[in-house]
Order: sequence, then structure tokens, then C-alpha cells
Amino acid sequence: MTWKIIADSGCDYRQLARPAIDTTFVSVPLTIQVADQVFVDDASLDIDQMMETMYATAEASKSACPSPDDYLRAFEGAKNIFLVTITGTLSGSHNSAQLAKNIYLEEHPDTKIHIIDSLSAGGEVDLLVEKLNDLIDQGLSFEEVVESITAYQEKPSYFLS
Repeated sequence: MTWKIIADSGCDYRQLARPAIDTTFVSVPLTIQVADQVFVDDASLDIDQMMETMYATAEASKSACPSPDDYLRAFEGAKNIFLVTITGTLSGSHNSAQLAKNIYLEEHPDTKIHIIDSLSAGGEVDLLVEKLNDLIDQGLSFEEVVESITAYQEKPSYFLS
């Protein structure tokens, strides 16, 4: 059984330190447009160059979510797929992922895909990815992982400092 955990680049991870057995992690980048330059939010992003470009222009920067095609490519090669997106209230990433899921399942009806709206633009995305990896590592079925991650997401989190 092959597993894939996918997250848009609202997640800070570009790879998992210890992926569960038969599990692959894929980060699907958002893009940032500054003036006439497009910066891809992946491991090769030159943040200093992007910031320099931002400071040099008076134009507002724009961001774009991954396209359904970006997600379709990320789905390839796994039978059990979990995708975590930045909150749907700030980005179209969740809608793009849902569209890709519907298209993919038409051609791959035996694949299982669960899309998770993180309801966050911060560390919650990372926590959900880590929890998914842990649940898969425990040997749970796809349905059990869905049930557990849903319960985990609904449980209040408290951070004390």
C-alpha cells in the first residue's frame, strides 16, 4: 500500500525527517508575483532576492495558489493520499485541490484521497502533516487515518509560552 502526504507550501516542510513506511511527502508550491517577476515558494526560493524586488517596487505583490494540474501531478504514484492546504478563507488552494481530486478520481477510481483545510495559515499545517505521518506509521487503514485526523483537528490546541 502506497501513501502520499501532500501539502501546499503554506506548510514549512519541504521533506519529512522520518516518513512512515511506504510514504512520500510532496510540497506543492504557491507562487508570489512581485512586479514582473514570479517567485516559486519552494526550496530554491531566494528570499533575499524576493524581498529586494519587493522593496524596489511600489506595486502590490500578489500570490497564487497551486493549480489543479500541480496537484494532479503530485497525486501520481500513490493509492492513499492526504492533502493539507492553507486555510480556504485566505487562498484558493483548497478549492484547487478539491477540483484536482475530482478529476483524478475519474481516471483513478481505486485511489483514496482526503483533502484537509487546515483552517490556518501558520504552524497548524505542519502539525497536521506530522500527525498524518504518525497515524500512517501506526499502521492504520485509510479510513482510520481520516477519522483520527478529523478528531485531532477538531480538538482544541493550546500553546503556552
